Amino acid sequence: MSKLLTVPKPNSRSFAHIKPFVQFDNISSTVYPFILRRSPDSYAHVTSVFVVGKDHTKYESVKNLMKHWLGDVPKGRKTDIDLTGDIDMKAMMSKSWYVIDLRKKPDVWENEIKLINIAKASDHAVARICFELYEACKAIVIFADSVYDIPCTLMTAAAFGLTQERNNECTDFIYAGCAKTVTPTTALAFCATTAQKDILYGYNRFEEMPMFCSL
Repeated sequence: MSKLLTVPKPNSRSFAHIKPFVQFDNISSTVYPFILRRSPDSYAHVTSVFVVGKDHTKYESVKNLMKHWLGDVPKGRKTDIDLTGDIDMKAMMSKSWYVIDLRKKPDVWENEIKLINIAKASDHAVARICFELYEACKAIVIFADSVYDIPCTLMTAAAFGLTQERNNECTDFIYAGCAKTVTPTTALAFCATTAQKDILYGYNRFEEMPMFCSL
């Protein structure tokens, strides 16, 4: 599969052992609680991304959070999109929300968009079709095993996202989602692997400046 997302190479040094994980509130960037401050109705279109497996302790919390937040938005219907074929976006339910589950072990969704032949399509075609998908419906919730599996158009359009990744992938996730670099000092919070692995970290672009968040 071609690499759909290109991000800068992260700093290879490890900072996780320098400061205990519980003290990250004292470093240069505060990590805020993950709170959805705007309703879906305040967006013309909205995308969210979650790099989290079904076996993660916070996975059900993420699902319930999205179902609650999107509660007044009608669900779409199962839709197959062949990225190498002819696509009619008029078939999408424009005021509904959908799930795109890119994980190797996907969940079962009533309102899933299944992207077929994504590996065979060019990066340009993937970016164009994903943008059209974004414009065609009210909300898209994306689940993936890695930040690199998410088409860049959907990643950069996401209003918020959370990941279970640590080390370099978490830094890439933050940067790709909100174009805000995780510095060596903030890496203390996002790169630690020794404690609190049940916590999801990410970003929230509801405010004027992106915020680092946790759930």
